[in-house]
Amino acid sequence: MTTRIKCRRGQRRHSAAGSDRAWVEFRSPQAPDAPQRLPLVDISVSGFSFSLEEGSPRLGNGLEIAGVRIHLGGCEIRGDMVVMHVTPRGDGRVVCGALFYAAGDEDLLKLRSAVAGMEALG
Repeated sequence: MTTRIKCRRGQRRHSAAGSDRAWVEFRSPQAPDAPQRLPLVDISVSGFSFSLEEGSPRLGNGLEIAGVRIHLGGCEIRGDMVVMHVTPRGDGRVVCGALFYAAGDEDLLKLRSAVAGMEALG
């Protein structure tokens, strides 16, 4: 039986699934010497989700990670994230959803502009 998780994101999500030009990079607290580069599933102005293999890296609800970098095409957006859910898909992969806090005004403007561009494309 599948467990339904209520989405707390108030903004519209924009799919990034399947794009080789959309990923997130960070260092997990369990393996700070091994940077993770994981594909984005979707993104909004308040957060994003990404895909990873079950068990690697070990992430849990409420985990705060600093020094996150979102890559959308040629744009890099810096900030921090808080893991909101880690949901197994059943195919050996996991979708992890996170809130995103831009590092500063410039990064926030980049995020808003990137999401607005995705919105304009439909």
